[in-house]
Amino acid sequence: MAPGTNSMRTCAVPAFSAAATLVIALLGISGPSFWLDEAATISMTGRSLPDLERAVHRLDLVHFAYYLIMKPWVALFGDGELALRLPSAVAMAAGAAGVVALGRRVGSDMTGLVAGICYATSVTVTRYAQEARPFAMVTATAVLATYLLVRALQATEETGTQETGTQETGTQETGTQETRDRQQVWLTGYAVVLVFVGLFNIFGLLLVAAHAITLLWTRVEPRLLRRWLVATAAALVVLAPFVIVSQTQKAQVASLQKPTTAMTWSLVRFLAGGERLILVLTALLVIGMIASRLQPPRTPRVPGLSALAVPWLFFPPVFLLSVSFIQPMFRTRYVLMCVPALVLLVAAGLVALGQLWRPLTAVALVAVLALTVPGQLEIRKQDERIDDLRAAADIVRERAMPGDGVLFLARHQRWRTAAYADAYKGLTDLMVRKSPAKAANLDGEDVNPAVLATRLCTVDRVWLMDGGGARQPSWVRNRENLVQRMGLDVTLGVWRYKGGSIKLVTRSRPADPGVCGGSPAT
Repeated sequence: MAPGTNSMRTCAVPAFSAAATLVIALLGISGPSFWLDEAATISMTGRSLPDLERAVHRLDLVHFAYYLIMKPWVALFGDGELALRLPSAVAMAAGAAGVVALGRRVGSDMTGLVAGICYATSVTVTRYAQEARPFAMVTATAVLATYLLVRALQATEETGTQETGTQETGTQETGTQETRDRQQVWLTGYAVVLVFVGLFNIFGLLLVAAHAITLLWTRVEPRLLRRWLVATAAALVVLAPFVIVSQTQKAQVASLQKPTTAMTWSLVRFLAGGERLILVLTALLVIGMIASRLQPPRTPRVPGLSALAVPWLFFPPVFLLSVSFIQPMFRTRYVLMCVPALVLLVAAGLVALGQLWRPLTAVALVAVLALTVPGQLEIRKQDERIDDLRAAADIVRERAMPGDGVLFLARHQRWRTAAYADAYKGLTDLMVRKSPAKAANLDGEDVNPAVLATRLCTVDRVWLMDGGGARQPSWVRNRENLVQRMGLDVTLGVWRYKGGSIKLVTRSRPADPGVCGGSPAT
């Protein structure tokens, strides 16, 4: 076969998997409403660079690299659902190509193909390909870093293959030097990519520990292990200032809770892509682990699929859950980068079934794909996210009148309006002292009750936006009581949406001249 033809075949399957991932992600990508975290992306990327820099000194430093990438993107293409989520879809597509390449390197061509299909159709992969946050980019860079590490470990094999049949000492020395050069190139790339993994999410650096376990499991040559340590240390030194400063913003995870059984179960559902898939994927995972352990690696001291994927899949979530008993810091999305490892092991299990009966791989794969369909449909619903901010915006957009005021009762309500800011442009923010950009945060700063009372004198209709919680803090009730005391006590409508509620009130009587300085609203 001509070299060019072989090269085309080598690229075709990764390209197919990437294209399939992208197409599946783009289908219905504008369906789900923006939610709170995506509103943060819109708020941050819509600011001037100085305002963005001031904000990340107080919060969200861990997402600064993502905001810097997205800021020019938003300036060029806007902040609609498709435009804002497209970079995540592209990142997941790039990850798909990497998964295929990894499957081929540590398994077989068939393993790579099946892994690419499973990745492209994973409900979890699609869900985060359709979200304007950095976790898809963490996943893509984690896959790339792992691929570069595998290439460094296989550099000896590649050079040895080229030198087969040659016994001359000089040629052997040349081959040894070539091996070292190849390893250095791959490990240099590895170090660079690790920096991006850490910049996109600090917890992504748990991948380094997983890689260390793989290297010890594989018993790589001491010289190569030292080279890996140097490359890793270089990346961590570059990241050290970033990591140290980010520790001053621990308040962002202060609301997280210690692990529970329900939290562990949610992790399992998250990785599998839904409860329907848990039993099937667990069975295939176990089969894949056993099959890859029974099948020796292609070359001694080069990791097989199990040695690579098992630490990658299990170490980050187990570590985060364990540490969270002391200092809670676990969210399922922090371990999204582990999904490719699951996919590789599941693919190994599917391929192993084919060794029992050749068509069994295809039959089992079709069954797995069929189980993903309900989940794929579910994640495309408008209210699939934690809160349906589009519904809130539609309510206001359809009914607001010039001169209306808005009062954000609950925490983060002003932040949420950034998602669909056009719906609120005609409203007067009665509570704002400083905008989020000026306050260098996401919520802005509020005026005191006395100033609020004066401002309530200037409007005849007020939109009260609440978070919809069962228990309202006392300060929320105090604001509602103040609105009623100012004569705004006739309810025109109440609307509930996922994540909150909206009430529109108007006056039953003129504003109190004693409070309003003799200039009541009419």
